[in-house]
Amino acid sequence: MANSEPEARNSAILYQNPERTITLLDIPKSISLATQGTSTNNGRGIYSAAPPQVPYSSTEPKSEKAKANVMRVMGSSKTTPVRFPATLLQNALAEVNKIYCGPWCLPRRIAPFAPRSRGEKRKRKFNDAKTVENEMISMIEPSIQISTTDSRRQGGRTRNPLALSKTHVKHFPDIGATAHRLVHNPYSTPLLISIGPAAQTYSIPPQAAFYLANISESSVSGFSTAAQSSLSTPTASAGLGQFDFILLDPPWDNSSVKRTGNYNTIRNSQDPMLALQDVLGKHLAPGGLVACWITNKEHARECALAAFDSWGVDLVEEWAWLKTTVDGIPVTDVEGLWRKPYEILFFGRQVDFSDEHNDLTTASQRRVVKRIIIAVPDLHSRKPCLKELVESLMPMPAEYRALEVFARTLTAGWWSWGDEAIKYNWQGYWHRNE
Repeated sequence: MANSEPEARNSAILYQNPERTITLLDIPKSISLATQGTSTNNGRGIYSAAPPQVPYSSTEPKSEKAKANVMRVMGSSKTTPVRFPATLLQNALAEVNKIYCGPWCLPRRIAPFAPRSRGEKRKRKFNDAKTVENEMISMIEPSIQISTTDSRRQGGRTRNPLALSKTHVKHFPDIGATAHRLVHNPYSTPLLISIGPAAQTYSIPPQAAFYLANISESSVSGFSTAAQSSLSTPTASAGLGQFDFILLDPPWDNSSVKRTGNYNTIRNSQDPMLALQDVLGKHLAPGGLVACWITNKEHARECALAAFDSWGVDLVEEWAWLKTTVDGIPVTDVEGLWRKPYEILFFGRQVDFSDEHNDLTTASQRRVVKRIIIAVPDLHSRKPCLKELVESLMPMPAEYRALEVFARTLTAGWWSWGDEAIKYNWQGYWHRNE
């Protein structure tokens, strides 16, 4: 499918081949549409970062000796990069360039943010697209992160679920009042909540629910209780407290996030993936689908696959999000040693080969399917929203249950769990379309 009028089609997909193995996607559009559900377009869009015009500055070793040193270090440590086949990435770019004649991303409204002011050890150029993307922060954005201390104080207990009302805006005196309780919008239209003395407002998408809590051993039991009590009626595909699709975006430890401080990363002593290994499997419906973003490090791959094994799922697909400039040029060399222009998404499933709806694998061919999403990057750590792509993989796209873990944006019809689950639903991140 070559989509020449994405705005008119109300889709974030700019191009997709018939096999659905190559998709050109607009990230801000994917997020905006995913917050609206089946309601009519409410004319809102999410603020974004300026799209990169040129590739990022190279960090590749410049001499053969330096390259040899890098290869030696990689071969003896867990920093060994996870590689996606470069030929597939190059062929995908070639196909889009040959068939698709439209823009590589849609027009963006740039966030009214200011560069972060801090001491730096190395010289940075203002026109470096990656620098601008990483440095932008809101000067007035409220803090909504639930601390580990708050989670421990709650001791795994969960407050009674709260269904929002159409008749008034629910006000919470502080962010702690929203924590460790399921907050649910049961209606087909967005609802507002306000938090704190300044009454900062957040838009809760249609039929979305969130559980704001730090993901740790002290909080997983509270979420589990909330899921089982609120999802007490089985569906045709999911049982008590179960989901047909679970998406994870773990805060893997990496040097870029350490420098910018955009979010807390995984430490071995408090690894939330370990806490999830014991509980998340029981919340996955039979034949359910799990997706997990990983960084390009072997350690992240090993942790993700260990979690899949604990949940009883097989790796069935591997997607790559290939990041490009506005002209479709990879932001770094696809065959580079150090810095990859892509992130990888693993898909696992409790495979039932008797299921006629199972289009991820077949009984006679259990290879790992490769797919590529091409998308111009947005704000740091903001991923493409997968709702539009994943629904085509669901047996019943209109009636499935979905959960996003480590969420930072609420999605219509989905549950979201994490200590920053409503971050990008703050009204300050949104604008009215002209």
